[in-house]
Amino acid sequence: MRHIIFLILIVGLVFYLVFSTNGLIQYQELIKIKEKYRRESMEYDKRISRLQEEIELLKKDRDYLEMVIKKELNYKKMDEDLYIILNGDENSNGIRDNKTN
Repeated sequence: MRHIIFLILIVGLVFYLVFSTNGLIQYQELIKIKEKYRRESMEYDKRISRLQEEIELLKKDRDYLEMVIKKELNYKKMDEDLYIILNGDENSNGIRDNKTN
């Protein structure tokens, strides 16, 4: 009788250690989540570093600043010509080509 009680106690303990909310299965899932967040954090750190470098370039390099303004805002100097090159899929999105008129 004592062996049966001891065996039930051991089986219950093993079941608790494996399948409970604090068990090994839950622990493995938490490790996977932690690893996912660690990878995301590293990606964000890289992105932050690149953005900080770009900020420094924008502050210090006037030519780079001018290039970014021209590219992002489509600005140009008075004596420059501005050419906007559209991809093939942009023409099908409602942008009309002068050749079709």
